[in-house]
Amino acid sequence: MSDGHRAVTPVRTARTHGLPFAEVILPFTVLRRLDCVLEPTKATLLQVYATRKDGAINPEPFLLKASGQHFYNTSRLDLRGRLGDADHIAQNLWEYLQGFSAPVRDIFEELIRKFAELSEQTAGDDPTAATR
Repeated sequence: MSDGHRAVTPVRTARTHGLPFAEVILPFTVLRRLDCVLEPTKATLLQVYATRKDGAINPEPFLLKASGQHFYNTSRLDLRGRLGDADHIAQNLWEYLQGFSAPVRDIFEELIRKFAELSEQTAGDDPTAATR
């Protein structure tokens, strides 16, 4: 299967299972953008992680420096096609998400929660009505 076919798999999944667009496509778009930002330093980061992960010193400062960003991902997987093992997609996605630094995982979980809340509202709903 080509990378192009893998890219539309979330769209097919959303349509097949009746999932709202925001719950599937937007989170994957965010993940892919993060992937692209980290791609140039991924090999170096994985080397640093391999040498630092079991040490006595917190590896996070070294990982941040290796990534050149304020976040990193220590998973060997990425969205460019390495998650595409259809028999293990859920396991691979979980491993990939857990590889992100804690602040990114927290932000991503919050985005998913917000997307889910928004998808439960209809176009004319007042999102603050339930809290009044």
